[in-house]
Amino acid sequence: MVVVVTTDLSHSALAGIACAVVAACLFAAGVTMQHRAVTATGAGRRVVGAVVRTPGWLVGIGLGMVGGGLHVVALTFAPVAVVEPVGVLGLVLIVVVGARTRGERVDDPTRRAVGAVCVGIGGFVVLAAGALGAQAVAQVGQVQVVVVGAGLVAAVGVRARGCVGISAAAAVVSGLGSTVIHAAAQHWTGGGGVGENLLLSAEAAALMLTGGWLMQQAYARGSAALVVGTTTVLGPITSVLLSLTLYGETTPTTEIIAAQLALTLLAIAGVRTLAHAIPTDTRPRAAEAPEPAHAA
Repeated sequence: MVVVVTTDLSHSALAGIACAVVAACLFAAGVTMQHRAVTATGAGRRVVGAVVRTPGWLVGIGLGMVGGGLHVVALTFAPVAVVEPVGVLGLVLIVVVGARTRGERVDDPTRRAVGAVCVGIGGFVVLAAGALGAQAVAQVGQVQVVVVGAGLVAAVGVRARGCVGISAAAAVVSGLGSTVIHAAAQHWTGGGGVGENLLLSAEAAALMLTGGWLMQQAYARGSAALVVGTTTVLGPITSVLLSLTLYGETTPTTEIIAAQLALTLLAIAGVRTLAHAIPTDTRPRAAEAPEPAHAA
């Protein structure tokens, strides 16, 4: 049986957006600290184990955990399509704060790239949120299909070698994890069975942890802005598109789908520009060769 829950976009959604904004800020700060620790340690499959005792990485993880907790709270107050895109603030903060920290000026290509990502993903969500109506609590069987799909994506991400490929897998897994979090929250508040609620909660936690682990691998192979830029685009889009099916939301018209596709391409173009506009500081520096001795 599918239980229908009405969506209040006046009070609960505002509370969810406020939590999501704070979570995005904490996430940006945590990502910056984690990326510095990972790149200082070096790339590799065991990068997490190598930095686990690094103070900066631990603080970054702590900020990310607090932000993740607020993100969960946000998903209990507001629909996935409203909460997820707020994470775009993390990209803006990472790019701007990162440049300031390095004593650099944010140049025009970077500004245009950040603007393209913000406009693209923001417009996508505005169109998606406009179609929101009554929401249905996803059945446990539906959620299991999502979990299996996320597991397959994670397996592909583990085998990937490039930063973009790993980041994409992390984004999709995290996006699917957000939908499972929302489903678990709906089941807990809707009076579902304890066993089913615990199962959904455990699966949501496993997906978010897997997505976080994949992001650590991506940090070791590219800039923080590239990693977060990729997840900023694919994560919300994955969540929004899935929520249209999982929660029985109104199916958008052909015109809206076309507009969302155009906005998605704009956001992807912005991420591609960021990949070139922002220096990648993860490449190992070559050892300086000794100067040749001059004959007397």
